[in-house]
Amino acid sequence: MAALRCALDTNFLIDLASNDASAVTIHKLLLDHRAELIVTNMARSELENLALKKRTRREKLALTVFDKIQDWQIGAAEISPLHKGYIEAFRDCLIRDKVIDEREKHDGEIIGEASFARADFLLTSDEEMINADQSVLVYHLKNQHMWPVNVVSKKVFIRLLKSGPKSPSRATNGLRARAPTC
Repeated sequence: MAALRCALDTNFLIDLASNDASAVTIHKLLLDHRAELIVTNMARSELENLALKKRTRREKLALTVFDKIQDWQIGAAEISPLHKGYIEAFRDCLIRDKVIDEREKHDGEIIGEASFARADFLLTSDEEMINADQSVLVYHLKNQHMWPVNVVSKKVFIRLLKSGPKSPSRATNGLRARAPTC
């Protein structure tokens, strides 16, 4: 059986750096399950922008992420620069269909990059991502022949890991999509 592959969003990594109990629990469970943990290019870029400021607690925690990322056994997502335009087009469809807000356009790129990295799950504590219409998101992923990454909150993911077999099932299988505009 292939190892579970999980992309970790910027907010999840900040939570891990702050020793948030649920993020620490998930991280331990994933390592116990021998999951492959990755960070996308856009999530890494967001962390870099935060770390450069170094004023707020969140910005300082971004530095902690970079200090500990190897110890946490989190690797970089391998995404070809050739996919950049495809990921941006995917992001634009999500914005047009109001799955994500235009001000949160990086969220669409993180989801697209997680898909191209063939992540099974994208773990996040980002409310906009968690509250996004998952049925339309799944539709766009399938319609554009992209890997069906599941965007899940920490709470949902802990439940999946604790209740399921060695590898959590596809959380969004069977969702019915409303008609998108692109």
